[in-house]
Amino acid sequence: MRKGFFGLVGLLVVAATVGLLARRAPAVLTADMRPLAKPSSEQTLSAPLIQIGDLSYLGSFHVPTTVPGAVDGRGFDWGGAALAFNAAHQSLLIVGHAWDQRTAEISIPSIGGTATVLQGLTDVTGGRLASINVGDSGTKMIGGHLLDGGNLIISAFSYYDGAGTQQVSHFTRTGASLTGGTVTGPVRVGPLGAGWYSGYMAPIPSAWQTALGGTALTGNCCLSIISRTSFGPSVSSFTPSAITGTATLLVGYDSAHQTLGSSPTLMEASNGVNFGSRDTRSTFTRSGSVRGGTVSASVTWTRSGSASITSVIVVKDCR
Repeated sequence: MRKGFFGLVGLLVVAATVGLLARRAPAVLTADMRPLAKPSSEQTLSAPLIQIGDLSYLGSFHVPTTVPGAVDGRGFDWGGAALAFNAAHQSLLIVGHAWDQRTAEISIPSIGGTATVLQGLTDVTGGRLASINVGDSGTKMIGGHLLDGGNLIISAFSYYDGAGTQQVSHFTRTGASLTGGTVTGPVRVGPLGAGWYSGYMAPIPSAWQTALGGTALTGNCCLSIISRTSFGPSVSSFTPSAITGTATLLVGYDSAHQTLGSSPTLMEASNGVNFGSRDTRSTFTRSGSVRGGTVSASVTWTRSGSASITSVIVVKDCR
């Protein structure tokens, strides 16, 4: 279930990013990362930081070994990616085996129990997954799911986009059924390459939508061929019901700004903490309190060597 870990990390990153924003409304960025004029409105609210002592491990549960729709019986083996919560059913959307890229819906049982399959594994893109990058013959993968306004939003990415040609990434399936309704897309979400948007998603609480410039968050990072994506956790705001290709980048790290630091080129932040630094030291650690939207966050970033990056982001009250 290694991929399940990355799916969970995606959910944590997208939820935590709300606390990684400036007190000002976020800058709108052009494709080459130059900030345009900021909106004039400001919204500053605060909330206490969550600490490690506020968290308690409650346990785990099992996924079923037999899953309708599984190819050659693979089910959830080497799966668990693109996790999403369905509030209406108190359930999870989850991708099965990495080879198949099929999505299922499972219940959330009591701790120690085994989930029930509510909807079997199926191709939620309706056979359109390859269309996210028709010039690339390589593997395509589901990046995230989001239930929005009664519809299912699906993001997807090229696993190894060597030429950096993927531009479109998001599908919409009408209704919450994994097999019913109609599928439209893929469409382009923002001005950058799809590697910045084609993964995890989460809704933005209504109180924060004006400040963040959308009704949902979407992002991706750290994919093969790193230059076509973000070097660290990245997330943008967008409105799934009206995707116009103008998503606003809120947090991200391009090739020239790979660390937390003091360069305002990519994004301005409060309390003197800026994201997207040109710092190239082999070891860099920084902690700070960053306020934005309605929450506060504490960030610790550590880099060891040229290829190992760890980012820890904690946020309280993401309801």
